[in-house]
Amino acid sequence: MRWSSYLALCLIGCGSGASSSSIPLSATGREYGAAYCDRVFACCSATDIARRFAGDTPMVTDHATCATVVGRGFGDQFMGDVSRAQLLGRAVYKPDAMAVS
Repeated sequence: MRWSSYLALCLIGCGSGASSSSIPLSATGREYGAAYCDRVFACCSATDIARRFAGDTPMVTDHATCATVVGRGFGDQFMGDVSRAQLLGRAVYKPDAMAVS
């Protein structure tokens, strides 16, 4: 698993503000996107956000678009990493362990 996946687990654990009893693997991208973009839009100026997401399609100008773009990219990577690790018997994904409280 890549280091970015480990970082993302920490961010998802911090949550996006929603409460859940479990997070299925298929929802990790959405949860990560929401948590990441919560921080981006709380801490960064519009100029910083434009630089960070330069070249992304669609153009990121609001939280919802940010969460979609980041969540899609992360979900593709994370789900691929975890799925491969599970197939090789190197990892077990526990949706209840990813729960946000």
